[in-house]
Amino acid sequence: MGNPVVAETPDANSLLNIGDKLFLVTHYDHDWLLSYGSVAFSPRLVYPSPMSMT
Repeated sequence: MGNPVVAETPDANSLLNIGDKLFLVTHYDHDWLLSYGSVAFSPRLVYPSPMSMT
């Protein structure tokens, strides 16, 4: 749907201890360019930043 904003820059990590398991959560910051090369930032638009868990 539309043009994606690609999250390609890790911003921070969190190491979570839940029960007897450790989880590493990596927080990504979105790039400032849309996939077709246009600038993504706009005060009217908010882009969610994804996370991955290992």
